[in-house]
Amino acid sequence: MRKIFRMGYEPCKGDCYCYDDVLPIDELNPARKQAVIQKLLDMHAPMCGNEALRYGVDLDEERRLFLGFFYHYGALETFIGPDMLGVVDAIAESALAHFKSEQFKIEQGNAPGLGRGACAYGSDESLVDFINRSARAMPIAPA
Repeated sequence: MRKIFRMGYEPCKGDCYCYDDVLPIDELNPARKQAVIQKLLDMHAPMCGNEALRYGVDLDEERRLFLGFFYHYGALETFIGPDMLGVVDAIAESALAHFKSEQFKIEQGNAPGLGRGACAYGSDESLVDFINRSARAMPIAPA
């Protein structure tokens, strides 16, 4: 199992992202790349500075499957698929739907975290810059 990336506030680092590899978005067409970046921005906003929210993707190299998770206030949702961006889309759909729910409003009211701007990527511009600088094709050995 290989960690691809994590998004979740790490107070000791003052950062929200930890990764070995990053999303291979450089090779996407411009519309798809913008859609992925927008989802990451939309997901980061409520998660920044909140240790109770995180998501990530791992790669099971033996089975050639991507395993994703969305952790929110003690609940864990998992996702699996052969395409990393498909798994990221599934995580995003789940997370963004949860962020609109009444349950999330209650959870966030009880444990709101530090809020947007708690990490080095607190503004949309700095997060987009980070994504664009770090995006590259992911090196996965052929099956």
